[in-house]
Amino acid sequence: MLVAMEQQHEGGSAGGGSENPAQALRELVHELATLLDGSRRCLSLAQRDLDAGRESGESRRQLETVRGALDRMADLVRCAMSGAAVSIGSDALGTCTPVSLAQAVRHARDVLEMRAAACGARIVLRLGDGVEDLPAGRLYVVVLNGIRNAIEAIERDGRPGSVFVSCMIEGGEVSLEISDDGPGLDGQVHGSGVGLGLSRSIVEAMGGSLALVERDEGGACLRVRVPAPVGGGGVRIGP
Repeated sequence: MLVAMEQQHEGGSAGGGSENPAQALRELVHELATLLDGSRRCLSLAQRDLDAGRESGESRRQLETVRGALDRMADLVRCAMSGAAVSIGSDALGTCTPVSLAQAVRHARDVLEMRAAACGARIVLRLGDGVEDLPAGRLYVVVLNGIRNAIEAIERDGRPGSVFVSCMIEGGEVSLEISDDGPGLDGQVHGSGVGLGLSRSIVEAMGGSLALVERDEGGACLRVRVPAPVGGGGVRIGP
């Protein structure tokens, strides 16, 4: 049986930013750290190819991923300096242009792909019909945090594994599931940290629900349900 686990809500207002300045800073640092880590890994791969005198489509893709991540970090810092505590994907990021939910999922995968490869994990996407045309809204950060937590679970397990990301439209809702075949929920990273609390506040502000459950076959699954369409875009990923 799947056992639902109630998670602690770690702050964050319904508007997408914490009302507590210290918590808002923690959320900002958390998102910047995730993007910086992924960007450094992508740059290392691209630099290796360039140093070897070869320029490939893969190295160009890595550089485009970094470019998109830098755009996101610049948006976050700009808003923080203006006093707006917002998350990646917030409508308050006025410099951003909307992208589809499918694009957001792929970019989150690209940012974290090198981190996954370092611990022998693979990220597998399954995108349903209509996801290509649905605006991502604020779900980008939920996907980013969900994939990162799944990778960290596999790292903790100490053996190769897989992260499965499924995004579908079902019965007027967006169904997002991020699962892994790591050690499960018992005493591990899935249930802790600012990322899960931030994701929960984002999902609840969108009128949806978030649950973390054990998988029958081992590992854990983050289940997100939000009404479709996902409110007015706001994420810009890449040029």
